Amino acid sequence: MIVNDTEKFEILRKRSKKYAIAPEVESDEAFSEFLEFFLNGERYAVENIYVKEVYPVKNFTRIPCTPQFILGVVNIRGDLISVTDIRTFLNLKPGIITDSSKIIILSGKNMEFAIVVDDVAGISKIFLKTIDTFMTGFSEVTENFIKGVTPERLIILDGEKLLTDKRLIVNDTL
Repeated sequence: MIVNDTEKFEILRKRSKKYAIAPEVESDEAFSEFLEFFLNGERYAVENIYVKEVYPVKNFTRIPCTPQFILGVVNIRGDLISVTDIRTFLNLKPGIITDSSKIIILSGKNMEFAIVVDDVAGISKIFLKTIDTFMTGFSEVTENFIKGVTPERLIILDGEKLLTDKRLIVNDTL
C-alpha cells in the first residue's frame, strides 16, 4: 500500500494526539514538594516552600547566653543567620557535624534561621494523602513539630510550626 504525504501526515498527527494526552490526576491526589535530609540515619523532610537555601556547614560564631540548641550564627552574603541544632531542639540523639553536613535555611513570614543536618538527599514530590498523621514512638517535644510520616518512613517536619516557635527567637536585652 502506497501512502502519500498527506495521508502519512494525518496518520502521524492522530498517533501523536493519542499519545500526547496527559494522564488525568484526580483532585484528591494533591501533592507538595519536600526537601529530604538525614538526621542520625533517619530520613526527614520539610516542605520546600519553607526552604530558602542549602549550604555546606561553614564556620559559625558561637553566641554566649543563648539556649543550648542555638549553635551560633553564620554569615551568608552579609546576613547573619542563626544556626540551630535541630536534634537538640527536637530532643533527638546528639550527632556530630561532619564534612557532609549541611545547613538548611528555613524562611517564613517573620522568621529565618538555619538547621544543621547530616546530609541532604534532594527534593521529592509527596502525595499529601499518603502522609500518616497518627504517630507513635516520638517524644512529645518531637511530635509537636512533625506533620506525619510517609509509608516509606520519611518523617515530615512542620516548617510553619518551627518558624513560629517562640523559643527560636533570641531577643535578649542587656
